[in-house]
Amino acid sequence: MAQGAVNCLHPFSKEVKAPATKSQLDKTMVFGLSDGTFVNIMFETDKPVFLWSAGLENQKRKAGISLIKVYDFQSRGINDVAVVRDDSTVEIFSLNYDQEYELQYTTNINEGVTAIDAGQVNVPGLNEFMISTYSGKIIGYLDNEEVNKIESKKPKENPKDMEKKIKALRAEIDKLKQNVDQLKAEVPADASVVSPFQRQNS
Repeated sequence: MAQGAVNCLHPFSKEVKAPATKSQLDKTMVFGLSDGTFVNIMFETDKPVFLWSAGLENQKRKAGISLIKVYDFQSRGINDVAVVRDDSTVEIFSLNYDQEYELQYTTNINEGVTAIDAGQVNVPGLNEFMISTYSGKIIGYLDNEEVNKIESKKPKENPKDMEKKIKALRAEIDKLKQNVDQLKAEVPADASVVSPFQRQNS
């Protein structure tokens, strides 16, 4: 079982649609601990019940967890867990086929993090984690696979349509050149512009 002081906590459920009521959700929490793990505990009437722990890779000790966010990052109907560690490492854990939370992504931003949240920010329908730093930065983390799916669904421009647009632009440029040449031809070669001040003094 994990051992360490509690640094942060968040209401937790594996499935997004369950539990059904807020009172049930408040009974199950995920805690970020100083020993580098996060644990899931359910509070029963008589005593709290330890359910599972995660956060260590190959049982190697990591920096303590200072911030934690539970959110369905991959839109699977199952919540993922994003954590920020004391050494500014950001990690995202997802439930694997063995029903265990496994590390999916990690990065270090090399500066202190003040908050973490999640939602649809830049692209409608695409979830991302957002973090803020002590220097005032706001950084978003997107799922590259989901970005690729959205890009693949966008209608691709037909090459023939592109050719038509290019021809139309060239024709417009040629017409503008002809208009300029015509204006130049209409102005006499020895014509000079006289300012109103020159007329008054002459």
